[in-house]
Amino acid sequence: MPAALAALSATALPFALPVLTSPRDGLATLVIADVLLLAGLSWSVWSVRTLGRSLSVLAQARVLVANGPYRLVRHPLYLGELVAALGLVLHGFTMAALLAWIVLVGLQAYRARQEEALLSSSVAGYSEYRGETNLLIPGLI
Repeated sequence: MPAALAALSATALPFALPVLTSPRDGLATLVIADVLLLAGLSWSVWSVRTLGRSLSVLAQARVLVANGPYRLVRHPLYLGELVAALGLVLHGFTMAALLAWIVLVGLQAYRARQEEALLSSSVAGYSEYRGETNLLIPGLI
């Protein structure tokens, strides 16, 4: 799959999640879903603000951003999007929504690999940053 198609698909897919869900009544599930949605959106906004002019849907080699959430993980925007999307899935859980979220995880993983290759070959200091910073989850991956 071309990287541009993966990037555009991963950007658009979360907008389909509400269509794939059905309303839930369980208060605990709704609270967890809302917490995930708020946490993911907040993390994403922090990531976008930190990126500034380096933000792009398609991977581009500009400058190394290693502050804000980027000091904790190399792809915090993808992490925020996945967490928020999981909140949407839980808000009105269906198997179709879960499957769409799993596809989104795969698309974001593919995007991250493509971006890593581009940045490693084009941005000074990225290889060192890559060796010191987790890919997606602080302290784990």
